[in-house]
Amino acid sequence: MLEHQASLPPKLRSKAKSTLDIVEYYYSTIQSFLERVPYFHDLSIDARRALIQHNSFTLGTYNSLLLIRETNAFDYSSYNFGCQNLYGYENCLMTKKFITALEQNRTLVKIMLLITAFSENCSIVSLDYSQSMTTMTSTISLFHTQNILVSMLWKYLNYQYGFLGAAKCFHSFIQYVLNLIRWTARNPSTQHSDMVDTLIENTTRSLTMHD
Repeated sequence: MLEHQASLPPKLRSKAKSTLDIVEYYYSTIQSFLERVPYFHDLSIDARRALIQHNSFTLGTYNSLLLIRETNAFDYSSYNFGCQNLYGYENCLMTKKFITALEQNRTLVKIMLLITAFSENCSIVSLDYSQSMTTMTSTISLFHTQNILVSMLWKYLNYQYGFLGAAKCFHSFIQYVLNLIRWTARNPSTQHSDMVDTLIENTTRSLTMHD
């Protein structure tokens, strides 16, 4: 997609829509990521829907940062200019800072993505109290999964870095996600917000269809 964007005529390649299509693809990979996790299918439809609704903004951004780094997206001038048109120059600089600060160990990032995905609420949201949260918060499978994932992260960190290194890394992970949540909450792009809302709606609808 990056190469396709770069091959477009100059007036088209830097358009916000061209870049938004790439960002949408980055976000959409979250669904296939979760579908490959058995723990996700252990949850009820309501629990899965709640996780997607509450975590997609942060989780999608987290995953996108990893994919942007892995695809060297900012090496493409067309993507760079497109991001500036879509999000503004300052937000593009902030994106690059988050990528620089992103953990280099891909396995560790994937575990962190899983923990973020199975958090009860990993975004700043306006809760819709017409939708009951009791199903998710009382689901034994969800808490069991959270315990497994956090324990797995902690054991992996201890194995890789020792106790003190593990504590430091765990602290950095929490700080990184909190900064990410604050940043996504200030997202100035209406186009981006609408895109994520549409993805969430389509994903939650597909849960019912495929159950």
